[in-house]
Formats: sequence, structure tokens, C-alpha cells
Amino acid sequence: MNNDNHWSMYFDNVEMSSTNDMNLDVVGVDFTLISQIQEQINLRTQVAAMTVLCKIGYGLNVLCVLTETNNVMSEFVPQKERSRQELMSYLVHTERCRDIIRMAPKAFINLCQRLRGTRMVKDAFRSTVEEQVAKFLHIIGHNVKNQSVSFFFHRYGETVSRYFHNVLKALLMLH
Repeated sequence: MNNDNHWSMYFDNVEMSSTNDMNLDVVGVDFTLISQIQEQINLRTQVAAMTVLCKIGYGLNVLCVLTETNNVMSEFVPQKERSRQELMSYLVHTERCRDIIRMAPKAFINLCQRLRGTRMVKDAFRSTVEEQVAKFLHIIGHNVKNQSVSFFFHRYGETVSRYFHNVLKALLMLH
């Protein structure tokens, strides 16, 4: 068998294949199956893109809520934090200040400013210098334990103890 014969037999077989069967490749691949697979891939790609867009939209919405300046976050502040803020406001703006911390409101604010100046007593996360000093003065003025103050100010006993010692060190430094 010469080479010309070999090639002519191949091309003859190709030409002899059925022209009605357009969905079959020379190798026998069904193109309808391939087109169905491509449609599935396109559909899944679209679903994935929509999912990503939804997640981005949700993230942007959360970001907008967190960055609004009209005090929307006050709705999310826990009840304990609100009650602490109300207590401190009541303490500083009324004459009950003498009963609770044994000091006038002006003297209390002056003391807080001086202690803040030492930089040993600083505003902490959700606890101002005024709150820390009020806890200290309440413990000293009424001879109460940390657990009583922790209940009164809605704080853990360890937190009250840490702030008590910070204020004590700052006061000794002022002396």
C-alpha cells in the first residue's frame, strides 16, 4: 500500500460520512451535549455573579449604617451602656453628686481634668475618666466592695478593681 492510497482512503471515508448527522464530529463528539454544558456553565456564572453582587450590596449597606452621623448607633448600644451614660449624666448634673461620690459636681469635674492631665487615667473603651473616678470615689466614700460597684455601674469586678488602682496611682502621683 503506497502513501497516496493511504491518504485517499482516509479522505474517502470522511466524505462518506453522513451529511445528515451534523452534530457528530469526525471523532464522534456530540455537539448538543457540549452546547448544553456551555449553557450550564453560563447559567452558573450568572448565578455566581448575582451572589457576589448581593454580598457587595449587603456589605455597603452595613457600612452605610455604621458610618451615618445622625446617631443611628444609639439604637444598637446595649441597655447597660445606656444606663451607665444616664447614671453619669445624672451624677454630674445634679446635687446628688454629693450623696453618691461625696463631692460637688464642679470639684468632681476639676478632679477628673487634673487626673486626665497625669495621663495615668485615660478614657477606655466604653469607660470615661469620669466614670472611673466616680467608681473610685464611691468605693472610698461609702466603704463598699468592688462587687457592689460592679453591680451599680454594670461592670465586672476585675474591671472595677483595675480602674480603682489606676485612679489611686494617679492620685498618689498628684500628691
